Amino acid sequence: MARAARERSPTRGEWWRDVATLIGVLGLLITLIFNTVGVWGQLRQAERDAEQARIDAERAQESRLYTQIGVLTQLATEARSSQRVIDRSRLPELRCTPGYNGSDMKRREEAALREGLGVYDFMAWLFNSGYTPSKDALQVWAPRMIDAARLGEILTSSRELRTDFPQLARFYAGADRDLFPPDPCPDNPFDDR
Repeated sequence: MARAARERSPTRGEWWRDVATLIGVLGLLITLIFNTVGVWGQLRQAERDAEQARIDAERAQESRLYTQIGVLTQLATEARSSQRVIDRSRLPELRCTPGYNGSDMKRREEAALREGLGVYDFMAWLFNSGYTPSKDALQVWAPRMIDAARLGEILTSSRELRTDFPQLARFYAGADRDLFPPDPCPDNPFDDR
């Protein structure tokens, strides 16, 4: 038995092997613990980064929406101003005049018409390109844009509307019939829609 115990116990020169093995295992265990802690830290940081990215995306979406609303508000102001000038002029009367001739329009009236059509052309570009915040805006502005396009088509020409105000002409041509306002000149020979 003493012999078996001596065989199992390290000799004077071999004790370091067991200590070196123990130190190696202990070192691997410590490395494993640090790596695990590091991975958990990276995982928590990745979760925080993902949450921050989500928050940033929400803020960017809100910012885009507010920008669109701001642009529409500014355009609405311009459109109302242009519409007031048009309404105070003879343009609504000329629109319904049988035998209307382009020379019947005065320069000031033509300038008011072109300004209004220009505002609606930009607004039509927003709708055509999908830059509007909701379909509700379409319900509000489509009838006005369609009416402006009709007015422009009657008082200038279809060709001029397509050339000078292409976005408005495109919007007008593709607009849903349900969005059309009543024609203020029901007997108007120019409106073949």
